[in-house]
Amino acid sequence: MKSVFVFIFASILLCGCTHYSLATRPETDNVINAPVDAVWDRTLTVLREEDVTVNSADKRTLQISARYKTTIWSFGDDLTFQLMPRGTTQTVLIIAARTSNLLFDWGHEKRLSLSLFGKIKSASEK
Repeated sequence: MKSVFVFIFASILLCGCTHYSLATRPETDNVINAPVDAVWDRTLTVLREEDVTVNSADKRTLQISARYKTTIWSFGDDLTFQLMPRGTTQTVLIIAARTSNLLFDWGHEKRLSLSLFGKIKSASEK
């Protein structure tokens, strides 16, 4: 009986899904004080520096789809970046991260999203 519970728990753990999005924060927390074109360019630069594979980058819709490498915390993360201009000098950046292999992420998706946002914000506001 114990082995059945272990099998079920392991199956759920390996087949689950976790997700975090900066959209859960107030919009003011996601503002970068730079024009959207500058944030777009800096986002692509930071992704290259962080070894994130860009699957698609559509400047018309200001959306980037990417994949973060496999780490000890996950088997890889699917990332979506949505930029939204706010006037001519500010940009809202929403990052969503999803891991499709784990039921619990122990904060990994949130840490990854906040870390990337901080690096993009810092690079854009220079």
